[in-house]
Amino acid sequence: MFPPLISFDVQTLLVAVALATMLSAVTRILLWRTHPGIPGLGHWAGASVLGTVALLMIAMRNVVPEWLALSLAQMLIAMGFIILWDGFRRFVGRAPLSRPILMVLIVFAIGLIVASNVLQSLSFRTSSNALWVALLSAMVAQELLSAARPWEITMRVSGWLYAISAALFFVRSFAVATSDATVDPWSPDGPTPLMLLWWLCFTMGATLGMVLMASERLQKELDHQASHDPLTGALNRRALLMFAEKELARCRRNGQPLSVLMMDLDHFKAINDHFGHQGGDEFLCRFVSSSQRVLRTEDVFCRFGGEEFLALLPGITSEQALLVAERIRSAYRSEMENITTISLPFNATVSIGISQYRPEEEIDDVILRADTALYQAKANGRNRCELMEFCGAE
Repeated sequence: MFPPLISFDVQTLLVAVALATMLSAVTRILLWRTHPGIPGLGHWAGASVLGTVALLMIAMRNVVPEWLALSLAQMLIAMGFIILWDGFRRFVGRAPLSRPILMVLIVFAIGLIVASNVLQSLSFRTSSNALWVALLSAMVAQELLSAARPWEITMRVSGWLYAISAALFFVRSFAVATSDATVDPWSPDGPTPLMLLWWLCFTMGATLGMVLMASERLQKELDHQASHDPLTGALNRRALLMFAEKELARCRRNGQPLSVLMMDLDHFKAINDHFGHQGGDEFLCRFVSSSQRVLRTEDVFCRFGGEEFLALLPGITSEQALLVAERIRSAYRSEMENITTISLPFNATVSIGISQYRPEEEIDDVILRADTALYQAKANGRNRCELMEFCGAE
C-alpha cells in the first residue's frame, strides 16, 4: 500500500481555517461598514466573527476542558449559521426570521449540545454539528437560488456553493452516525482534514461571493440612479434617448408604428406658488403614478424636464395614442380631485401633444412635432390632447 501523497495535520488545518475565517470576518466587517445601507451585510459580518471564535475554541480544546471548548464552539457555530441565514434573507429582500422560528432553532441547537454532553459521545457531537451546518447551509442555498434572476450569476454560483457544502456535511453527518467504529475527529487519517480543507476553500469562496454580490447590488443602484429621476422614479432624459434609439431601430426594421406623447402639467408655477416646492413635488409624483397605471410595461415613460414628461408608445398609431393620452389626462385629473379637498384658483390638469414616427425621421423630429402639438393644446385652453399630423407644412 502506497503512503498518501499529502498528509494533513488537523491542528495546523484548524489554525489555518481559523485565520482564514478571521480574515473573512475583517473583510465582511469592512464591506458592511463601507455599504451600511445594503441589508444583511452586518449579519454576514457577525456570523463570521462567531465562526472565528468557534474555531479558536476548538483549536484550544487541549488548553481548556474539551467538553467546554466544544460545547461553546458548537453553540457559536449554531448561532452563526442562524444569523447568516437571516442575513441572506434580508439581502434578497425577504422578511427576517420570525421570533417563533428563531426560538425553535435556538432550542433545537441547545438540545443537540445538551444531548452531546449527556451522552458524552464525540460521535454524536460530530454528527449533530455536521447535520446542523448542512441544514442551515441548505436553507441559505435555497434563499439564494430561488431569489437569483437569470443575470445574477454571482448569486447563483454562491447558492450552488452553499448547496455543495450542505451535501458534503449531510454525507459527513450520515457517515458518522451510521459508523460502528469509534470516531476520532482529530485523526489525520480520517475525513476531518478533507472537511477542514473544504471549509478553508468554502470560507474564502463564500466571502468572495458576498463581496461580488454586494458590488453588483451597488452597481445596480448606481445604474438606477443614473437612469431615473430621483424625485419621481421615472426614467430621466438620458435613459429616454437610449430607449428611443432602440425603439426607432425596431420601427425601421419591422415597420411597426411608434407614437410620442409630450405632457406638461398645467398651471405648475401657480401650484408651486400656492403649495410651495414640496407641494409641487407631490403633484409631479402623483402625475407619474397615475400615468404609469395607464401605460403598458413596454411603454417608455420619462421626466423630460421640469414639469414636462414624455412617453414612447411602441406599436401604437397616433389615433391609438390619442386614446391613451385621454386616459392619462383623465386619470391625473381624477387623482388630483380625490386628494385636493380645498378650493383652488386653478385646475390641476395636464396638456398633451401627440405625434407618430414617420419613415426617415429622427427621434428629435418626432419629439419636436409632439412638442408643437403640446403648445397647441396649451393655446387652445389647456387640459386637452392635441394630435400633430405629419405633413409637409409642419
